[in-house]
Amino acid sequence: YLKGVSLIICTNRGVLEAAHNLMISEDQYERDDAWTKVRKVIQAFIEGNAIPSFSVGPDNSRAPFSEVAISTAVLDNSSLLLNSDAFSKLIDRAVDPDRWSACSSCGVADYCPWKLNRDTLADNAGKESTLKILSQAEAFDGQVIVFRGALAFLSYLLAGCPRDYRDSETPCEWAHRKFNEKDYFSLLSRRIYMQFF
Repeated sequence: YLKGVSLIICTNRGVLEAAHNLMISEDQYERDDAWTKVRKVIQAFIEGNAIPSFSVGPDNSRAPFSEVAISTAVLDNSSLLLNSDAFSKLIDRAVDPDRWSACSSCGVADYCPWKLNRDTLADNAGKESTLKILSQAEAFDGQVIVFRGALAFLSYLLAGCPRDYRDSETPCEWAHRKFNEKDYFSLLSRRIYMQFF
């Protein structure tokens, strides 16, 4: 509530659409001047039009601004691979040795696909090869890899798919179970070169 403070909001497009749909379905929002202005902003964003600024009125003592200027940065159409090192930095953080220190005393580490995938990505050649394959897939598919997709892919490589786990089983417990069951195919099929397919 201090003057000169900017508010940065990160949200999914679906959240904005849900808010917009709520506002056009409720009579109370039709009569509220502030919500009418907000609705116009959301509508412009959804339709890809310029985002309008609006005045809150000089007589509004609660307002920290007399005018609200709104701008947006759409993140769902910007590649993390094209002219960017964002994906590379995400990998570096994900494979940080401190985050994997527990693996040093694990008897299954040499067979665990998550640890082995981590080691592949921690190696410069392995990381560069992975980024190159993803860049080619992005070019051939025409679908850019955005932040959410990058995080999901890294999670898939380093922790697998929750649907594979029993109840509250962790990725580590899954690897131990598969090893103890001598289910080596399941372990191999989670290696990075298999998961690309």
